[in-house]
Amino acid sequence: MRSNPSLFMVVAGLCFQLCAPASAADDLNPRTPETFLSDGAYVVTAPFRFKQQSAWLALGAVGVTVTSSLLDRTFRDHFIGGINSTAANNWRKFSDVAQVVGPAIGTGLYIEGSLNDNDHSKETGYLVYECFAWTVVIEGSVNYVVGRERPEHTDNPRLFKPFSWDSSFPSGHTTQAFAAATVFSEQYPHWYVAVPAYSIAAATGYGRLPSSKHWFSDIVGGSMLGMFIAHTIRTHRRREDLKEQVTWDLSTDGHNIQLVRHF
Repeated sequence: MRSNPSLFMVVAGLCFQLCAPASAADDLNPRTPETFLSDGAYVVTAPFRFKQQSAWLALGAVGVTVTSSLLDRTFRDHFIGGINSTAANNWRKFSDVAQVVGPAIGTGLYIEGSLNDNDHSKETGYLVYECFAWTVVIEGSVNYVVGRERPEHTDNPRLFKPFSWDSSFPSGHTTQAFAAATVFSEQYPHWYVAVPAYSIAAATGYGRLPSSKHWFSDIVGGSMLGMFIAHTIRTHRRREDLKEQVTWDLSTDGHNIQLVRHF
């Protein structure tokens, strides 16, 4: 896995958001290193809590990824002859930039939210950074353990060298792009947000193919992983915020006892 200067920018932005003091008037619960670690632990352990529907969805995602591997060699054979072409280099550069479009937009939203007391914008900005950070950790760990050889080095899509760096599955660029697209689409559930968000994410994944940096199934698997991480973190954070906003009051008028729940 290559070092990327953009990663340091994202980590720095996340640290800033974690350490920024919350206004007393904010309805958004403070984001701290503890909430960050809690969200990450929830994602990592989520498969152990799958209910029947979630288990079927997970199996479906695995099935789609495995099925897409049938096209690995086809895509590799199509692109391998031009991996050093101008078009391949341009696509690679595009995917490198598009990878951090999400955090860049998230930065703007967080600043806008801080200036205008807009908790929804602040929450979106934080979620983008948090999901980016956890995709780097989780995708990087899977990448290291799986150790799939890149198509630029072999024509065998089933060549694996477990516990090796700079391997192919899943695509980190794609994982991060789809995680950001999922955050934006769930925070702003409108077609005019979802369509461009997922289009940029899909183009980011495609941009890894012409230079043979990834197999086709690396892209598919990365998209599934990114959507899962972002959806799980957002759902968990929303649930935890709701818990902290609920209070109970016990009152009595001498004859009756009343228990009141406040949101």
